[in-house]
Amino acid sequence: MEPTALQTATARLKLDVRSSPYRVKIADGIFLGYRRCDGDGSWTARIFNGKGKERTEWLGTADDTYEANNSDVLSFWQAQDKAREEAGRSVSKGTLTVTQAINDYAADLARRGGDSRNVSRLRHHLTNSLADVEVADLNDRQLEKWRDSLQLAKATANRTIRILTAVLNRAAERNGHIGNIRAWKIGLKQFKKAERARNVVISDKQVRELVIAAYAHNESFGLLVAVHAETGARSSQIARLEIADLQAERSRLMVPVSNKGKVDHEKTKTHTAVPISADLTARLRLAAGDRGPSEALLLLNGTPWNLGAKTHQRWFATVASALGHPASVTFYALRHSSITRMLKLGKNVAIVAKVHDTSVKEIEKHYGRDITDYADELLRKDMPDLLNAEPVADNVRLLKRG
Repeated sequence: MEPTALQTATARLKLDVRSSPYRVKIADGIFLGYRRCDGDGSWTARIFNGKGKERTEWLGTADDTYEANNSDVLSFWQAQDKAREEAGRSVSKGTLTVTQAINDYAADLARRGGDSRNVSRLRHHLTNSLADVEVADLNDRQLEKWRDSLQLAKATANRTIRILTAVLNRAAERNGHIGNIRAWKIGLKQFKKAERARNVVISDKQVRELVIAAYAHNESFGLLVAVHAETGARSSQIARLEIADLQAERSRLMVPVSNKGKVDHEKTKTHTAVPISADLTARLRLAAGDRGPSEALLLLNGTPWNLGAKTHQRWFATVASALGHPASVTFYALRHSSITRMLKLGKNVAIVAKVHDTSVKEIEKHYGRDITDYADELLRKDMPDLLNAEPVADNVRLLKRG
């Protein structure tokens, strides 16, 4: 590709988001790479030694939104200089165990405000035989053995596999001397024909019953359930709501975007405007009181909800069970129901995706059959009766069939 496509932030931000970097040759055996992300992009150097060996070095963050400082944030030209420096540096094999790589990944995730629950899942399923192995010494047989040992449903196992793959990819990117990437490309292949969990959807009447029962169980819990039901947001987003996010005069919430990776929101976007009912607006305004704008909007016993304690999940299970719902009806059923409700109303899929902080691709992937069914239903409702809508004029004769 032409270097001009990487030289400025304006040009780079026009590139498609993708996992593999855009690369440009800057010298013999040296390629500068730019990884286009939903957030700030990053610079890498791919260096060949002329003897069939190569390594990849992480150089720093691109100056997509922050000003370049020739340290951790680099312009195109600064990244070139650093790539050349790395090419001239002798590299010896370092030590980095799988456990250390996971810790490094988790620390980076925390710095970026990411969701740490995936890392916790990986740690829970990490075996002792794999934990202390150096990343540079991993082979496909070890990783394949670990993958096959997972006593999980295929879809859940694949999610866990993807986390370890991301951990090892980052380790290889940040430690250029690690050259055995092929080991996890082979050993961590995902299971095929992994069935996805069915999207549990409940009726509007059932949603209302759940909200009413939640308020009866605990007022603060009722607010939490009501916000879930009306916004269709994820628990991790709702827990981050601040008082400033309540725009009572417009009856809407500015819901923080999720920390999930590849969604179709703008890079600089931090919140999504979601309309809420007058009743919920009044209740939230009362709950906010005269507290400061940066304080948490939703509280339990005077402190922000601690999702890690899973109190909200236990209470929801209790309330849902009392109403006769199966265990599959969880908080996520409120999200699925919200998305489905908008699709049934004939809302544009792009709008549905934007309001729910996801992508059109994901909506079509998980609700494709529903979209077709609802479209058919809406079209059929509006279809005119061409034979009987208007009386036939006297001067028009219907042709006989046959």
